[in-house]
Amino acid sequence: LALLCVFSLAYAAADSTTVFYKIRLAQDIDKAAERLVVKGLEKAHEANADYVILDLDTYGGAVDAADSIRSAILRCETPVLAYVNMQAASAGALISIACDSIYMKTGSSMGAATVVDASGAVMPDKYQSFMRGMMRATAEATGRDPHIAESMVDTANVLSMTPSEAIKVGYCNGVAESEAEVIAKIVGDNTFTIKDMEDEMKYFQTPHRFLSVLEHMTEDEKLALERNPYYQKVKAQYMLLDEKYKRLKDERDAMYVIINDYVNMFN
Repeated sequence: LALLCVFSLAYAAADSTTVFYKIRLAQDIDKAAERLVVKGLEKAHEANADYVILDLDTYGGAVDAADSIRSAILRCETPVLAYVNMQAASAGALISIACDSIYMKTGSSMGAATVVDASGAVMPDKYQSFMRGMMRATAEATGRDPHIAESMVDTANVLSMTPSEAIKVGYCNGVAESEAEVIAKIVGDNTFTIKDMEDEMKYFQTPHRFLSVLEHMTEDEKLALERNPYYQKVKAQYMLLDEKYKRLKDERDAMYVIINDYVNMFN
């Protein structure tokens, strides 16, 4: 009975640990970013995470990719916390507003979601109208003032907010200088664990799998991937593994020659 009690207490302690799943989004918002976040949300679900931390630092990007990301976040059953780790501009603001809570770093900003073309020129009003509607709808879905969200798309006096300004209008739950501070605001002194998507990106870690993924990408996707900081780390890992793979292959071939010569000695 005493042993059973010990196991029960140990199980209860393990069960009380809050699990955070971190997704780092520090790149242009494009199809690669969309795949990153969607995959991350899936992995968070598989990991039975209690919260997702979306670590954001972006100046924006493509509206269609941002819409797909915000839709995935709104559908996500796990609470998603946006941590604005310097910039959540344009499409980044839309993604932040889709999250259940928003925390911002000192010196960060969020807003400026006016739709522009590739040269930076403001697009016609029908594009702005669509974006304003999407910003309002997203704010309504997450319990925030839709007029504030709409103001971020204003072509005359576009709104961007500092952390203190965002707190005043209910668009920031608090200032945090690190993810640890964000977590402390959620769990206090209780135990927690962080699972980082970057640490789980194992599917690139063999040469054949790495090449297989690249072969199915378009040229635009490959260019976008080159700008992804995760890819740069993974690419470096691949180069080391590829070198090791070739060295082992050479050693194997050399061993075959030795074995063959040894066998021929008895023929």
